[in-house]
Amino acid sequence: MFKTNFDYDHKVVDLLTQISSANAVVQNTNLKHFHDLLLRNKAIVDIAYSSNAISENSLSKDEVRRLFIGEDVVAPHMEKRKLLNYFHVLENIDNYCDHEITEENILSLHRDLTTDTIDNPNCPGNYRCKTFNSSSNNHVDYLQPDASEISDLMTDLIEWINSDNQLHPVILAALAHHELIRIRPFIIGNGKTARLLMNLILYLKNFDEKRYYSVDEYLYRDVDSYKYAIVSALLTEDLNKWLNYFLQAVLNLISKKRDEVLKIYTEKCVVPGDKQVPISAMEIKLFQFLRKNHEIRNRDIQKILDISYNEVFKYIQKLLDADIIVAKGMGRSTYYVLKH
Repeated sequence: MFKTNFDYDHKVVDLLTQISSANAVVQNTNLKHFHDLLLRNKAIVDIAYSSNAISENSLSKDEVRRLFIGEDVVAPHMEKRKLLNYFHVLENIDNYCDHEITEENILSLHRDLTTDTIDNPNCPGNYRCKTFNSSSNNHVDYLQPDASEISDLMTDLIEWINSDNQLHPVILAALAHHELIRIRPFIIGNGKTARLLMNLILYLKNFDEKRYYSVDEYLYRDVDSYKYAIVSALLTEDLNKWLNYFLQAVLNLISKKRDEVLKIYTEKCVVPGDKQVPISAMEIKLFQFLRKNHEIRNRDIQKILDISYNEVFKYIQKLLDADIIVAKGMGRSTYYVLKH
């Protein structure tokens, strides 16, 4: 099984304590549905923009946001495709794990992330072979394992992720991210796959249960330090500097998100103790349709959710009561749009 080389020194313990404290505030502060949705959508845009920018995608954050809400932007087709793939993966994160992460989960994640973005159609969702042992001219390429070792190394990593190792979710995500970078199992897309695996672990381990966080945003803010921390750990096989860097980035992110959530909570007069009903998978499907099409009708809901005509009104009323949508038109011409 994959073995780690790091110490729980005072700095690591202090950072984890602060992270856990800030995270508890975020996860236990109940916001109204439309604020919840706004924060989730913001995280998707931030993650997709930052992770792709780290990989030198040229689209601006505003262009990424416009692409996310269904608008077209003037940009190379390949760069837009990479972002659309990223949106798809993040919006359907539940599809890449059940109670644990499997090899097929990671291969599916890579396949969905890179589909229609690689010239060789056999690359998405498949490990690199001996013919393609290296995917760049990086000066640490010589450290990457031989292609014949990849399957065993990935098996060890996945078993370790799923083991009862009692590690804090942020430590688990950081080490898994770094190990996948070290293995470099794919011809291309290793960095983005590693960062998505990081996000998947934080979600699976109930650390980012509300999906408000965009760690990638803070990695991109000082991208040179991010890359240096990774390479330094690869060269020295000492993960402490990497962990200290990663934990500080996570703390900065969560502290900011805590303040943002508390500001919404107090300014929008959310009633203390008001129980927030989690957004359901069916509602998420309706949000995605609204985001792309800007309006939705009864027949659309019936088709999307595969429900009867009479059942449609239950979902409409729930969204109306939650102050998420507003009705336009009258009678048979009635349609609904997002209120916020």
